[in-house]
Amino acid sequence: RGRIVISDTGVNVSSKAQCLDGDKDFTGTGLKDNLDHGTAVFEIIAKNLDSKKYCINIIKWCDSANNMLSARKLNQVILYTESLHPVAVNLSSEGQANSPVEFFALKRMTDSGTKIFVAAGNSTRDLSRDCSVFPACYPIKKNFFVVGGNDSTGHRAWYSDFGGPVKFFQFGGYSINGKDWEGTSFATPRQLVEALK
Repeated sequence: RGRIVISDTGVNVSSKAQCLDGDKDFTGTGLKDNLDHGTAVFEIIAKNLDSKKYCINIIKWCDSANNMLSARKLNQVILYTESLHPVAVNLSSEGQANSPVEFFALKRMTDSGTKIFVAAGNSTRDLSRDCSVFPACYPIKKNFFVVGGNDSTGHRAWYSDFGGPVKFFQFGGYSINGKDWEGTSFATPRQLVEALK
């Protein structure tokens, strides 16, 4: 089966869609998802993809707002992701750190055919004017999908970044454990599912 990598906050559910090997925790806290963010991303993908064709790996890089990884550790996360030779990677994260290690690893993966799906961000920015959110703003064209969020009416959601590299929009809402969330984090895995159908 083709590997799909979700690099996020861990996962709290199991599914026949999970790969038998390759999951990895970089936080030292185990794969348990204390934020539900990675679990929501996982559910969107696992519920909508053919588990006979694809399996999902979980890479945990964040445990809480107070347990973020250093740039050095984040570079290890992306290099480990590359070592799995995935068919697709979901990166529902945003930051201001422009990392050459991350950029070149993503570029190598996309050049080799891996599809990378990244969140546009939730700050209502026009990225054609100020593209300083990463990984969305890396200058990668091939197999690189920067995804904005739509609301339930199909229009761009109030929170979503837009313009510049943002070429795709999907619904950005998701309900999990009694919480209603919205953000480009949840639009991104929907675009991944759409592209791999």
